[in-house]
Amino acid sequence: MGELVSSLVDNSCCILSARTFAKEIIQNLPACTVVAAENESVGEKIRDAFCHVHFRPYLSTDVMGVQVVGAVKNVLAIGCGIIKARGLGENALAAFVSRGLAEIKDLGVAKGGQLSTFWALLVWVM
Repeated sequence: MGELVSSLVDNSCCILSARTFAKEIIQNLPACTVVAAENESVGEKIRDAFCHVHFRPYLSTDVMGVQVVGAVKNVLAIGCGIIKARGLGENALAAFVSRGLAEIKDLGVAKGGQLSTFWALLVWVM
């Protein structure tokens, strides 16, 4: 989406991506997110605008990597739901998540994302 927006406007765009639920954000439950911007000073301004005692945005300059993680994690979540619903067990779930994270990393790096973005994803999940 960032590529499309950037082709339509003169300014660089920022991407806000997270593993959050709007209902919990509204209830002021703790959450964190990522603001990705090629221009770090613009990203800092956006990050600071969203920062709240219960909502912590982290800054990244890897716009492509953050977009890939933000989109593909949803596919992984759906797969996890299917595994749980079918009663396939925790081993199947762990294998699926592990393999899914590796696939997200491979896709993101192939699209031009920074490897460090995907290592951060692994740390956040563990």
